[in-house]
Amino acid sequence: MAIVKYSIHETPNPQQDGKKKYHVRPVSDQAVKTEQLILTISEMSSFSSADVKGMLAAFSQVLKTFLAQGNTVELEGIGLFNISISCPKDIEDPTKINASKLRFKKVNFKSSINLNNELKALKFERSENDKNRKTSEEADRLKKILDYVEKNNCIQSSDSMNLNNCTRYIALKDLNSLVKAGKLIRHGIKASSIYLPIK
Repeated sequence: MAIVKYSIHETPNPQQDGKKKYHVRPVSDQAVKTEQLILTISEMSSFSSADVKGMLAAFSQVLKTFLAQGNTVELEGIGLFNISISCPKDIEDPTKINASKLRFKKVNFKSSINLNNELKALKFERSENDKNRKTSEEADRLKKILDYVEKNNCIQSSDSMNLNNCTRYIALKDLNSLVKAGKLIRHGIKASSIYLPIK
């Protein structure tokens, strides 16, 4: 089974109590559109692309018709579709609820047990483009640099390259970041610079 990429995101904190929590989201390179679905189904079955396109269009129309009648529509192996209704909030007397105050809210979908069970075997891998991953990796590199300086009292870009197994560009970027943060001071120019702790 394919591997799903994910990224990490900070969960909004309405209380603003300083506590941070995180959640993950799947990362997709593309949205699979109707044309791709049609071609894929056609290639794995005896139906032509025109047949599949016609069936999908018919299903879409039939689904809307049944939902508009208030029905629940079950698609075997996939799940259930139904609608939800919105009404005014804070109504304490049920006699004050009438049809004129009701509105369509949204279409709900509940996946089938079989579909959920089949997807339980999914494997996950953190996306290389995850911003939080890059931030975490940078923080780890900077900590290693500061630990090294604490033990050796100085560091050069070549030391940082070996320490973090990175390019000179990344090493210099990290060192300059610590200089700007007031953690280190630089003596010399370019690659021959020596970085010392600020006492």
